[in-house]
Amino acid sequence: MSNSEIRSRAMEIYKASFMPLLILSAINAVTDIIGNKSDSVVLAVILGLISIFINIGGYYILMRGWIEGQMDLNHLFVPFRSPVYSRKILPIILMETLIIFTAGAPLIFLLIKSINDPFALYMNGALLIILLILLVVVAVAISLVWYIFILEPELKVTEMFRRSCVYMSRHWLGEFIFNISIMIVPVIITMLLQNLIGENALKILLIPVEAYISVAVIGYVYESILMVEKDKELQTVTPDPVAAIEQAETPAVEEAAESIKELTERLTEEAEKDIELQLSDENTEENDNIE
Repeated sequence: MSNSEIRSRAMEIYKASFMPLLILSAINAVTDIIGNKSDSVVLAVILGLISIFINIGGYYILMRGWIEGQMDLNHLFVPFRSPVYSRKILPIILMETLIIFTAGAPLIFLLIKSINDPFALYMNGALLIILLILLVVVAVAISLVWYIFILEPELKVTEMFRRSCVYMSRHWLGEFIFNISIMIVPVIITMLLQNLIGENALKILLIPVEAYISVAVIGYVYESILMVEKDKELQTVTPDPVAAIEQAETPAVEEAAESIKELTERLTEEAEKDIELQLSDENTEENDNIE
């Protein structure tokens, strides 16, 4: 699927799922605004937890919505209620935090050391740029972890991070160009209006735009990265003669698309069954207590 086709499909899904997407983007914007205005550590922690919850649930909604053609806000809780997902959420968060902290620690240390000495800061300018680039590279390398987690939660956490690094080493330029193409207008609007209406008002104004961008980004990741890599993995497997004939009749990309779709549907069914069993157990306990 070309970039123009991805943007076109993203707009169709955006129109069909306007309210769920708007609610998700609005929650993110409001928590960000409140966090910037508040000096309370407790409130910052609470808002951080809310943001993590919304982002993880949002990844699931967006991935499933892209495949099915429409987003459903009721799916927000699936990653947390289903053991298929929930047991790996905390390990991923911890490992992601550790990687970013390890990559950023030298930069933070150098900034703190040079903050009261402008000359030292100037002398260390080249080193600061190198460390900043290193931090950006690391952040980009692990940026696909949550997408891979939603699509293939049965993988080990270390394998998710490894795949993210491998995939992004091959696709970082394409993703960068695509992101620039869909974010150029919001960036221009921000530059023109930030001093006129204020940063917070601008965030509220751009909520619908951010909602569309989230759909377009998930579409690019799914179609142009995950689908492509899944196709490569299928092609590296040596098939038996019968399978080779069947693969010759069906294009590899279409087969990869179907396998990913079937995988997502299976995981969704397992998650919903787990939720139904949990609700059934809770109802049984309540009836026992009443008796």
